Amino acid sequence: MSDFCNSWGNFASVAGLLVSVLGFWFTIWGVLRAKRAAEQAADAARQAKAKILKQGSLLNFSAAISVMDEIIRLQRKKDWDSALGRHSELRRILVELKEGSDGLTTEQKTAIQGSVEQFKIIENQIERHFSSGKPEPDIAKINRIVGAQITKVQEIAITLKNN
Repeated sequence: MSDFCNSWGNFASVAGLLVSVLGFWFTIWGVLRAKRAAEQAADAARQAKAKILKQGSLLNFSAAISVMDEIIRLQRKKDWDSALGRHSELRRILVELKEGSDGLTTEQKTAIQGSVEQFKIIENQIERHFSSGKPEPDIAKINRIVGAQITKVQEIAITLKNN
């Protein structure tokens, strides 16, 4: 009987070892699958975040262009108070675009900063007109500058949209 118990004991030990090794292998395999799934989920989340940020940037580009169009209309009407308010709003949108848009090149950020500076200059010209009684700014010249800025901003928006 002792031989019988020893042989079955040895068999049970070997079988237990095999079950343990297989269980350990399945555990490692499951952990690796879970890790891959977590990495894929994290990647999908990063892509979704980037897409949302890009859409937000595109909306801001659209808003900036809309405000510039309105500035042109207000300046044609010589509604300087309203135009000044829109200039301030536009500069805020442009700064947000420059600082908060992923995927912009240094050249594009520089172009946006140039637009900010152009609108500061225009705003200062309008302010000088009000504060010192200087002659009214040249509306046609200012609106040509605004039109050129619209083109620059639109080109950047299209590039961002296509990337």
